[in-house]
Amino acid sequence: MPDKKHRYLLKISTIIKYLSSVIIMLTGALHYNLLSLILGLVELVMVFIITNSLFKLNRAASFIWNCIVVTFINVQFTILRFAGSFFSFIMLTNINSISALSGKADIYLIFGTIAVIAGLLPVTSFNIPKKEIGFFSSIAAVAILIFAGADSPFFSFVKLGADIYNYRELRSDIINKANNGTDIQTLMKFYKKEITDAYQKPAALGSTPNIILIFTEGLSQNIIDDNRNIMPNVKEYESNSLFFTNYYNHTAATYRGISGQLFSSHQFNNYDENHLISLQSILKNSGYNTTFINAEPENHEFTDYLSSLGFDNVINTANTDRYSTDKEAYELLYETISASDKNIPQFIALYTFCTHVSLNSDDEIYGDGSNILLNRFYNADAQYGNFMSKIIENGLTDNTVIIYTTDHASYCDEDFINTFYPDYNREDTFCDEIPLFIWYKGISPASVDVAGRNSLGLAPTILDFLDISSQNFFLGNSLFENSKSEQDILFNTTFAVPDQDWTEKTYNDSITALTSDEYKYFNKLLSEYLSCTIRNENTLP
Repeated sequence: MPDKKHRYLLKISTIIKYLSSVIIMLTGALHYNLLSLILGLVELVMVFIITNSLFKLNRAASFIWNCIVVTFINVQFTILRFAGSFFSFIMLTNINSISALSGKADIYLIFGTIAVIAGLLPVTSFNIPKKEIGFFSSIAAVAILIFAGADSPFFSFVKLGADIYNYRELRSDIINKANNGTDIQTLMKFYKKEITDAYQKPAALGSTPNIILIFTEGLSQNIIDDNRNIMPNVKEYESNSLFFTNYYNHTAATYRGISGQLFSSHQFNNYDENHLISLQSILKNSGYNTTFINAEPENHEFTDYLSSLGFDNVINTANTDRYSTDKEAYELLYETISASDKNIPQFIALYTFCTHVSLNSDDEIYGDGSNILLNRFYNADAQYGNFMSKIIENGLTDNTVIIYTTDHASYCDEDFINTFYPDYNREDTFCDEIPLFIWYKGISPASVDVAGRNSLGLAPTILDFLDISSQNFFLGNSLFENSKSEQDILFNTTFAVPDQDWTEKTYNDSITALTSDEYKYFNKLLSEYLSCTIRNENTLP
């Protein structure tokens, strides 16, 4: 009798285990790809069939194998639910920044724990006729063959392995080119003797106006445009400025996004240094004092990274927590401007952190405060509005240019989807239209449609706007310039995460795959460029 009861309980546990996995799949793939759900179910059926067959050979081995594989599937769909994709190489390479997800750590922990516990439930076998097993196995095999390469728990794991292999191959290629000494002549492929003067600096500005550059963490243009008026201050200043439309981020995530825009470059790893010419080095040579305000002083990797960018000063916020609120960051920006030497032109850059995925607002809330995504962007907007009002009221905008943009587009996670779909349907989880506008006192509003060009153009655009020219190795061109070079057009309209072998084309306002020839040419140029950034320090002819 006990044996019969034990077998009965095992069958109930087995049913609960597989049913739990189905529910996790449904909740994980609900907003995303129906094909991922179908393939996940197919893979779960295969796990059931294989477990059933192995059970007759070795119960313990079958149970261990089943627990590992079902837990893997559950965790993959849990990641899909919150992150918008299965576990990927970009998540692996950003694991040091996992604390940035602390805003929803309790939710992630709860769902992760459920996924693991459900995957560890005991199982037993069922008496299923061989005919039925053969039928379901055939259907599953056909589905896997038809959709091979599509997103699923196991296909994504295979892709992760391929990404790691490609990463090592590309890294080896870059290092070999650098070590062989060919990088000096290769560097000249990217040399430009000047910044094209395609825009005449406004007469209202002096020869060396102060420059304030604001990077808001993870901001897509659709959030500003949304009819719920999430960011009214930013929207108003954007509409009364020189602003760029159909403008995309060129990479992800934050480390590459900030450095890539300041150097008009790509970088391989998050922490790679670029020894070539940057926006801040050109401005420094033009008499500017350059400063970056660090809102994450306790994030030592980020602080070290900022120190490598070549600013005269990196000012840390006084907050003792891991990061400063946007309110504190803007207050420090105001204090820094107020205390600066009025006889020396200033270039001050700020990266505000609190619109990061998973975080809620520390200060202002949107509506009833139930939507943390709306809260954090509404708060960021309020702090920006307060800052602008304060510097205008105190006469600090005379001969000052304020440039507003982001490090990269908003990440398309569960919160983003729940907030904006189906009215706004993203084409890519990390690439999207982003804001860029230039404001100064007395500006006449105007817009420039850049037709899918990207944030590699930030540095040359700022310099073109200021009528400052210099030799450089920028991959991007001024957004005011109509570039004709095949190399320039390709870099200016390609989103890329180099160590992921991840590329997208943003030309003509839509995101598509590169052609085979474009892909080969882009990767060839990219590996050559990256080999140059490792060794050369402002090498010029």
